[in-house]
Amino acid sequence: MARTPKRRSLSQRIARLESRVDDLEARVENLEVDRGAPETTAPAPPPLVLRCPGCHLPVESESAEAERCVWCGFLFEVAPPRLAPPPGED
Repeated sequence: MARTPKRRSLSQRIARLESRVDDLEARVENLEVDRGAPETTAPAPPPLVLRCPGCHLPVESESAEAERCVWCGFLFEVAPPRLAPPPGED
């Protein structure tokens, strides 16, 4: 039985689709392997933000040299040394 042009076209299309499915399956396998691999570098630590011991809002380094918090007016000199923001770096 001779193949008709329509059957030949369908056979070629099926072959192309099967090839694409094989390629996609291989790509998905590679992605799954990549996701399962452990990270090689540790995440960066969060940046250090100076905070007022009174209101816990961020304090700019210039404000840390001041006597009071610009947000709540907290006196830095009454805070224990471990809670007082360090002097800013110039």
